Amino acid sequence: MEMKTSISSVAGYRKHPYTVLLALCLAAFTLFRYFYILKGPNGISFDEAQYWQWSRHLDLSYYAKGPVIAYLIAFSTWLMGDTELGIRFFAPILLALTSIYMYRLALLMFSDERTACASGLIIQIIPLFHAQGIVMTIDPPFIFFWTLSLYLFWKAACDGHHRSLIPGGGDCGETLDAPRTAYWLLLGLGIGLGLLTKYIMALFYMCAFLFLLTSKQRRHWLIRKEPYLAFLLSVAVFSPVIIWNMNHDWVSLKHTAGHAHVVDGLRISLKDFIEFIGSQIGVITPLVFFAMIKGAVKNRALRSASEAADFLFWFWVPVLGFFLIKSLQGKVQANWAITAYITACIASADFFLNRVVMKKWEKIYLVLALCMAFSVTAIAHSPAIIDLPVKFDTTARLRGWKELGLKAGEVYQSMTSSTGRQVFVFSDTYVVSSELAFYMPGKPETYLAKLGSRRMNQYDIWGGFDKLLGYDALFVTTKEKYKDFPDRLRNAFDAFEQEKFTVMERGRVLRDYYIFRCYGFKGFDAAEFNKY
Repeated sequence: MEMKTSISSVAGYRKHPYTVLLALCLAAFTLFRYFYILKGPNGISFDEAQYWQWSRHLDLSYYAKGPVIAYLIAFSTWLMGDTELGIRFFAPILLALTSIYMYRLALLMFSDERTACASGLIIQIIPLFHAQGIVMTIDPPFIFFWTLSLYLFWKAACDGHHRSLIPGGGDCGETLDAPRTAYWLLLGLGIGLGLLTKYIMALFYMCAFLFLLTSKQRRHWLIRKEPYLAFLLSVAVFSPVIIWNMNHDWVSLKHTAGHAHVVDGLRISLKDFIEFIGSQIGVITPLVFFAMIKGAVKNRALRSASEAADFLFWFWVPVLGFFLIKSLQGKVQANWAITAYITACIASADFFLNRVVMKKWEKIYLVLALCMAFSVTAIAHSPAIIDLPVKFDTTARLRGWKELGLKAGEVYQSMTSSTGRQVFVFSDTYVVSSELAFYMPGKPETYLAKLGSRRMNQYDIWGGFDKLLGYDALFVTTKEKYKDFPDRLRNAFDAFEQEKFTVMERGRVLRDYYIFRCYGFKGFDAAEFNKY
């Protein structure tokens, strides 16, 4: 029996070597990520802690995002417990599934295992994507639903009897089958789930419309019912967010408008524009970034008669272009354009692997590019290897919270023991409140006070201070300006005691925390507290 299995495995490898290679690499990367989550030096990020807090208060939606992330974490922590692994359990799986659907999409388009395998593997070593396989924010499910929707859209609109239009090329010819209604409906479900994860999924509508509008072979879908059924289904799936916002003064819409700088009006910020471009080069790594953009642009010219190239083009250029334009108006985070690189990656892989001739220096460049990306990703797991200063270490924000949780737990316990009164925990930022909730022993509910000008968040919707009158409190902040106790808090408590807690790393200050024991909570002035 073992011999038959061995012979079958060898035969499978010989017949589909790149498929087997992809499977083995994905398995290795996924197992490593689970090992790193369990044994690595980094704790959960404040976004993860915040989403974990959401998972303890399941709802139709939340202030800043839809409910998918909260329900995924609620399910994974139900399975694995309220641990770092419990929160991050789905991240490695979702990134592996993203690679699998990139592979399947590329294979459908080009009937070339090499291109499909390269497409699925490249994102596994690029820092921007690799991080999504470890840290469970909204991006792992978002990029999965975007990639799944790409695959379903191709199956719905294009997949049929393929005909090759250029040597080595693939294209979807006119299908002889009945309209793929099932794929259109699945597409609507995929887009809807993507919207429930991250609202920027709405860009999928724009990209899909531009592709259909510019494709002579596929333009007829614009006058058929299937795309509109998919659209209506996606809106129906998204409806919990709409219902929740109807009951909460449309706060998500206001938040999104703030992120989009709508209220800022027309203005030009070259600083933000340059910073965004720099961030894209950085998170993809310079050599890979320029190779990917070059390959993706030239691939369309190489396959000038290919719908596959057009399809890929219309799902990366509008996305990247949209955020480039937005960066002229205001700050755009480095990860917001992440989906642009999914189809750009497939297009560039097809270009470099299926060109008639590749110069020697180009081959060397690509090898160096991949080595640089892999090296940067590897170093990011342990910046101590190169003794990176704290202020330049982007992973530093993931450390120091466990130590704070233990310290705050000691203070909390001493307060309850000495006074016998109930104690609540709060901060002035959702970052500290969320990390305290996760890392303090017993994982207490935490609260958020408004001490200065800041944007509203989910803690403000939950509120709860009105139920805590007469309690003592533990207040923690990282802001030096509050090290002598904020004036607003002086009026809200009878007395307080303070201390400074510093977390050191490799002989350097990682972070300073200011911890206050507060006695006799009298409440906040409602009019002042609710002002934003």
